[in-house]
Amino acid sequence: MVRKRLQRGRRLKHARGGYAGGAIGYGQRVAGAGKGAQREGVPADLDVIERMRARRAEGVSYANIAAELNASGVPSAQGKRWHANAVRRILNREAFVSSVVSDVESTLDEREGKSSA
Repeated sequence: MVRKRLQRGRRLKHARGGYAGGAIGYGQRVAGAGKGAQREGVPADLDVIERMRARRAEGVSYANIAAELNASGVPSAQGKRWHANAVRRILNREAFVSSVVSDVESTLDEREGKSSA
């Protein structure tokens, strides 16, 4: 019971843009400290993610996206070469985060509707 409540709280904080601990994803950094810590986007990295997303929507494989990034001289999060698995993880994380945010927002909307009725 407590574990589920804590997990739900962390997901909610994450969905609202807060930083609930753990590894921060590519394209993000932590601003602030303690309870006020928030995730914020890194503009250059967000441009790379958008480029990945667009190329994937065009049907380009993860391996070819990684090769294009390497050919363009775009460094990975560790400053090394891109690999297909890294591109896949980033794009899957973006899709997962979007779905979690949608789920949390719909849950909050339902709660607000219930409390006002």
